[in-house]
Amino acid sequence: MRVASAPIVQDGNVIGVLQVARSPAVVWEIVGSLVLVLVPIGLGALLLSAVGGLYVSRRAMRPVQDAFERQRTFIADASHELKTPLTLIRADAEVLSSALTDPDDRELADDLISETDRMNALLSDLLTLARLDAGKLSVERKPFDLANTIAETAERFDARAAAEGKRLEVRLDPADGIPARGDAGRTEQILASLLDNALRFTPPGGLVTVEGHPQDGQALATVTDTGPGIPHEHLPRVFDRFYRAEAARTRGDAGGGTGLGLSIARALARAQGGDLTAANARSDGASSGASFTLKLPAIN
Repeated sequence: MRVASAPIVQDGNVIGVLQVARSPAVVWEIVGSLVLVLVPIGLGALLLSAVGGLYVSRRAMRPVQDAFERQRTFIADASHELKTPLTLIRADAEVLSSALTDPDDRELADDLISETDRMNALLSDLLTLARLDAGKLSVERKPFDLANTIAETAERFDARAAAEGKRLEVRLDPADGIPARGDAGRTEQILASLLDNALRFTPPGGLVTVEGHPQDGQALATVTDTGPGIPHEHLPRVFDRFYRAEAARTRGDAGGGTGLGLSIARALARAQGGDLTAANARSDGASSGASFTLKLPAIN
């Protein structure tokens, strides 16, 4: 019981005590009735707010999504259409170069061919990115031998490494193959991008290694170079689009890339259910060389 007491005073003397008592059950019954009314109203209001917020946010995001879709379509169409004139320009430049006798004129024609190839590579990268963003790039998830793909891809770069005075080594464990699940062609594209990047930043006399082995239910391929490494503050950004690795690895003579190769490589790895990560061979990141690891689902 809840009891309230008050003295009754007359002529300065307490002549009695007034007490009022009430059971708490009555109060809780009133509170319970109020809760039964307020809870459904509150839940209904929250539900209506959520539905309304979702509807408004979708309407607000629709123009943005449409703009991105138009942008992807434009990039894909423009990249495709520009490839034809670039092919003709390159063919004409080759004919012109073969007919030139002046060394300076021939050098200008060769520069034109080189820049045409660079622009063609950029258009190919943009077209690949547009297809990846739109989910229209064909990527298989079939069993294949990662060791065989590593060996074949590295063999394509043997001549370049020798011409640049660099060593390229392949280390596979186990030797009988590395079963993986994914797209062998796309995996070769990823490894080619990593090897190109490694050779670009490895100084003459340096070493580039490609290792492959299974680990914890994954098939791994790691490309490591003996270049300047990547400063820790740049590591989170090396896979950003149009991020130039030259800014991170500080070799002014390394040559220019498009800034899309690593971004495409990681997107292709993730499209196969794997991932691509970057690190330094040494924890301090000083003259340690960079290490990129491709992870794909393994077949047990």
